[in-house]
Formats: sequence, structure tokens, C-alpha cells
Amino acid sequence: MLPAVMECRTYPTFIRTLCQQYLITPLFDQVHKIWARSVATIIEDTVFIQKLQDTKFDLMLTDPGMTIGVLLATYLELPIVFNVRWINTGEGLFTIAPSPISYVPVPGSELHDQMDFLERIKNMLHYLYNVIEQHLIINPAYSDLLQRHFPPGTDLLSLQRTADIWLFRADFVFEFPRPTIPNVVYIGGFHCKKAQPLPAKLEAFMQSSGDHGVVFMSLGTFISALPRKVTEAIAAAFAELPHKVIWRFVGEKPSSLGNNTLLLEWLPQSDLLGHPKTRAFVAHGGTNGLYEAIYHSVPVVGLPLLFDQFDNLLRLKVRGAARVVEAYSLTKEDFLGALKDVLENPSFHTNMQHLSQLHRDKPMTPMDTAIFWIEYVIRNKGAPHLQSAGFHLPWTQRRPPGGGRLRLLSEGQERELVNMVIANNVIRLQEIQRRVIEDDHLFRGINAISLSTIDRILRKNQFRMKQAYRVPFERNSDRVKNQRVEYVQRIFEIEGRPVPHEIIFVDEAGFNLTKRRKRGRNIIGHRAIVNVPGQRGGNVTMCTAISQRGVLHRHAVLGPYNTMLLLAFLDGLRQHMFQLDYREPAQPEQPHYVVVWDNVSFHRAALVRDWFTNNPRFSNIFLPAYSPFLNPIEELFSAWRWKVYDREPYVRVHLLQAMEEACLDISVDACQGWIRHARGFYPRCLARANIACDVDEILWPDPDQRQDAEVE
Repeated sequence: MLPAVMECRTYPTFIRTLCQQYLITPLFDQVHKIWARSVATIIEDTVFIQKLQDTKFDLMLTDPGMTIGVLLATYLELPIVFNVRWINTGEGLFTIAPSPISYVPVPGSELHDQMDFLERIKNMLHYLYNVIEQHLIINPAYSDLLQRHFPPGTDLLSLQRTADIWLFRADFVFEFPRPTIPNVVYIGGFHCKKAQPLPAKLEAFMQSSGDHGVVFMSLGTFISALPRKVTEAIAAAFAELPHKVIWRFVGEKPSSLGNNTLLLEWLPQSDLLGHPKTRAFVAHGGTNGLYEAIYHSVPVVGLPLLFDQFDNLLRLKVRGAARVVEAYSLTKEDFLGALKDVLENPSFHTNMQHLSQLHRDKPMTPMDTAIFWIEYVIRNKGAPHLQSAGFHLPWTQRRPPGGGRLRLLSEGQERELVNMVIANNVIRLQEIQRRVIEDDHLFRGINAISLSTIDRILRKNQFRMKQAYRVPFERNSDRVKNQRVEYVQRIFEIEGRPVPHEIIFVDEAGFNLTKRRKRGRNIIGHRAIVNVPGQRGGNVTMCTAISQRGVLHRHAVLGPYNTMLLLAFLDGLRQHMFQLDYREPAQPEQPHYVVVWDNVSFHRAALVRDWFTNNPRFSNIFLPAYSPFLNPIEELFSAWRWKVYDREPYVRVHLLQAMEEACLDISVDACQGWIRHARGFYPRCLARANIACDVDEILWPDPDQRQDAEVE
């Protein structure tokens, strides 16, 4: 690309920057397609995505110049912190902050903030070129990915603008002043640090320069990019200086190289710039190198080659801290003249010292500032209060970059929109859109609102799509609430008795060969398929009893449970409990056992009642209707069931074996945790509160609250 850029540099000033920008466009087209394919591959790897979700990251710290991070963070619903300078078509501030093009130069334009009429026209052309590049080159690369894996109406820019904090690698000591917004934090020069001692041989070379000092030259990653005639001109100019020269160089040694010049393939750049003998820095204009030059107050001779280097060196030139030469037309005389000007004119060193003083004069270092804001986002789980409301507007309602942005909905209107979802969790976005447009009282003047805007407002308020859980209307009727109060009071009455007691929870659950996960993932338009046995076989029903001592007794039968099988189970439970009593130390009184189960018909059969009459150490209590959350054994079956099916039994014999093995994995601590969690609903039952709660994972929507339910 360098030869093509040098060809552009021969054109008139007005068009050569547009020529350079045109050269980069095909690269954008290729690289964004590659990144889109990479993200699609990651998202469709369900095992990898599950690992990322299980890791529970606090945030995504990423450079938006590579879009993989922001897309993946949005998909995982993580707070985002950008470490940013460049994004999409240019500088990040043009994406996030108001950018009046009358005095804010567009990146790549090689303009400063004091523009005349023709320069403003040029600035406008660069701005329009970037807009076209964004919407016709970059956005289409992600259209398929966003359509398949993200909400309707999502585009790349809308995702990038949701970042909580933009750690912007810039400092207004270096940049031209311009508007900004609250969630942009400037950390320019965050990588700079005090110089360390040089290796002995390099230090000896520095000291050998005497009072003249050393000129240091490095072109960064473009170390070997210069044409041969240019390196010869540079070497010849260096040879005429009384100073010593250290040149980071790879390739064939120039024939005009002088005895005062040391060539090295690698060198400690920051330590050299911080050395008191360093008098000037010959650089290509990379951002990191220029901030190090500012930090160590070393004036610059600029030799820009590609990308933002021309703009960077222009900023130092305007501030009187650099001279800039053109690589395509460089001669020994031009380069030597620039060197002598920087070395002999004290204003360059004075101006750079002033910039260095301003750069360092901060209450916190840029690195400490970056760390603070990263931890701030972690502590507060994001920073949406710092985000501009203008990004939630349709593009037709946004003003041009020079005039700021309007807000579509006020804070009160956004709260009303959120209340619609709180009142009806399954309301559709189209229904919200219709209500907003038709409501002339709360949403006066809102004649149009896009579905993507509604979705962004909900996401900003921490709303996400979830599986809807159906709650019967009868669940919280007065009759059921009264039953819950009576049940809890009965439990408390039993626990208040002086006679020792043990509460045993009993229930039945069915297993068969074809039970597998009911939800899966696949490409849009294709079914999610799981292989199961061709014949499900008959159900295997497991009746189980648990208490604070863990799983007490279990009994599996082919087919459903009935009264006779239940009586056999109760006999086995009685024998097991008496054996436990025999093995444990004698108590003053024999304990009483209270069986808690649901009120299915065969639990109330006459033979079952007779069994409890004939076994006075046993009694039973029926759970209230629509109250599975009061029975901890529901959690047992949930954990047990997945442990069974993780063993993938495909015949009945293997199913029975898997059921026995899975039961051994259920710990006493797990049972105690499930019992404690069920008792956690007692205060709400006594308060006659509405409880719309289902078993399994819905009991703990916050994974951090599931510790009692974990099964080793």
C-alpha cells in the first residue's frame, strides 16, 4: 500500500487525502466481512458460548476498532468498556460525540480547527465519504449476523453506542478542542512511564555523544517500509550531524551511513526518549510514539507514511513541537534542514516541554483513571446514566453532527413504556408501539417510534427477553392463600411440640427413555433436533422421601403409582426410619414422623388413612394447592432428572441403573438447602402475598442465590 499512498501524495493538497481514503476502503470491506464471519462462528458454537456464560464475566473490555468484542459482549449481555481511538471508518469521537464539521477536522483530512471555506468543503467531503463507507460498505457485512442473532432493527453503530464507558486514547494537549459527552474518559498516553536505565553498551553509546546528544529514529512497524533512495538520503543527512544517531533499522545497510550512526533491529524506545542525552525523535507519527515524545518532552521530526500519521504529526506541527517532511519527495537537503531546525531552534524544545508539563499535570495518571472507570462499571453493573439519549432516536429524528441530538421520549414517558412491560410481561413490541402512537395524553406529539427504539429503551432499563412462565389464576385465590396459612401454622405447631419430630417430604416422579431437553438452538429456518430412542417405553415412576438427613428412601416401579404401591413404599420407609433410630443413640422419647405430600387422590385413600392409624408414630399433612414451592422434593426431582439424562440411558435397564447412580449424587447439604429455601416462602404465605413462582431454575432467577441448591 505504501507505494500507492506515495503516489497519492503527489496529487494536489485538496484531493490527495481523498485518494488515500479511497485506498483503505477495500481493506474495510474485507476485514469487516472476516470479523462478521468470526462472530457468527463463535455465537453458533453453543458449547463455547455456554462456557462464557457460566464464567459470569463482569464486563467486556475491548477495542471497537475490531468489532468482535462489542458484538460478543452485546450477545452475552455484558457491560462494555471501550479502549478506543479508532472505530469503523475513523476516530471514535465522530461516532459517539457531537462533531461540528465546521471546526472539527474529519480524520484523514489533514486539516486543523482553523479552516477556511475551501477547507470546510474538503472536510464535508471527507465526512460524507465516511457516511457512505459506513452504510454501504461496513454495515452490509454484518446484516446477516445481526438479523439472525440480534433484535430486529439492530445495526452495528447502535450496538457500539451502548458501551458504558469509552476510554479514549487521546489528550487535548495533543488533540484539537471539540465537544464531548459524559461517558467519554480521556486516557491519552496511558502507556507512558518513567525511563529505565539502558543496557550498558547502549548507555556507553549515549554518553559518547558529549554535549551534542543523540538523535533517535524509529518507524515502528514500518521499520523496513521506506524505499532505498529514501533510506540513503536519511543516512547521508545523519552523517553530516555532529550528534550521535540511533536508528532502529532492518534491511540492507545504507551505503551513505556515517560513523556516528548506530543501527539496531530492536531498542527500548521509551527508555531512549526519556534519556537526558536524547535531543530529537525522528518518527513516522504513530500515536503511541508521539505520546511518549510528549511525555519525555522530545521534539519530533515527522516522516508520515500511512493512515492517521499525517493527522497526528499535523497536530504537533501546529503546536510548534514538530517539523514534518514528505517521504515521497525526501532529499538529503530537506531532511537535514528539518533536523537542524529542530535541533538548533530552541522553540521546538520549549514548546514540547510545555506540552509535557500540561500532559502530566493531572490529579490522576491516565492509567489510574482507566482502572477507576473499569472498576466503576463493574461495581455499578454498567453506566447507562452517562449515555446520551440521542442514540435511542431513529436517524430521521437526529440533527446533523453540528447541531446536537433531540430526545424522542422524556424520562417520564420512558417510565410509562417500562410500566407497560411490568404490567404485562408478554406484551409485544408492536402493541407497545401502537399504544404509544395512539396515546395523545402521555405520549403527546409522538407520531412514530421504531421497534428498535422501543427495544433499546427496554434494554437500557435492564429488560431482556425471557421464557414466559404460566401461572394459573387460581394459584393466588383467597382459598389457596388460606390453605397456605393453615399449612404453615400447622408446621409451626408441630415444631413447637416437646416431642421430637422429623418432617419427611414425599412425592412421585415419572421417568422415560425419550425425555431430553425441550429447547435447543439451530440456524434460523432449521429445527433444533435431538436424537432419542424410537420407542419411549413405559414410564418408570420413582417415589422418594427426603428430610434434613438427605434422601431417606426411594422405590422405583414400572408404570404409574397406586394405593397398593404407596402402602408398600410407606412400609419400607417405616422400616428404614426404625433402623436409623436403632443405629443412633437412644433418645428420651421416640421421635414422631410427619409425612408432607400433595393431595392427589390415592394419598387420601381409605387404606392409606388406615395405615397412619395403625402406625401412631407417623402422621401426614397435605400441601396447599398450587404451591409446589413449599415442597423441597420438587427441586430434588429437577436435579435428579438431569443427572439421570446426562447419563443418556437408551434402554430400561440402563434407565433404572442411571436413576440409582444419580440418586447417589444427591448430597445431604443439597436436601437441607432445598428445605431451607422452601421455608423461605413461609413469611409470604402468612402475609397472604401473591406468589407467582415455579420450581426448577425459576426459583432462583439470580444464580448467586442458588448456592443451597447446588449438587456436587
